[in-house]
Amino acid sequence: METSVWEILVKGAPESILAALCVYYFCDIKRPKTGEMLLLWAILMIVTFISRSVLQMTGYGMSLLITMAVLVVIFNLIAKIPLTKVINGTLMLVLFLIISEALNFLSIHLLFPEKMELILKDSNTRMVYTIPSTIILAVQVFLVYYFKFMRKRKDV
Repeated sequence: METSVWEILVKGAPESILAALCVYYFCDIKRPKTGEMLLLWAILMIVTFISRSVLQMTGYGMSLLITMAVLVVIFNLIAKIPLTKVINGTLMLVLFLIISEALNFLSIHLLFPEKMELILKDSNTRMVYTIPSTIILAVQVFLVYYFKFMRKRKDV
């Protein structure tokens, strides 16, 4: 499966921001520092592009593992978050990614069973059809934010 620069920009940018926010929220950091967040986002985008494009022979699962390992390291080094918290946040992110991708691919399979292979083959078509998984991921991340931070404010 070939990944284009356009796909990384359109899908990878929002997903990288959501990934960073998800880890921050699970590490109980309500408002990440802007400069730190931008640096983490840029590194995550570059690592995602390299792992999906340059190392495309490894497949999506291996690409995800590489990206998550780098995510743990950069959060620990740059954001100075304890390793156990970062690993827990990253594991929750992986769970959220699995849920959002599974729901999206299930819906594609149910709605367009005869076009599934065609959809996944072309980078631009795949990008459009997988946007709902990014929306599902965003909903999950903001639900974490709500339950970890907003609900606590209302209880006080």
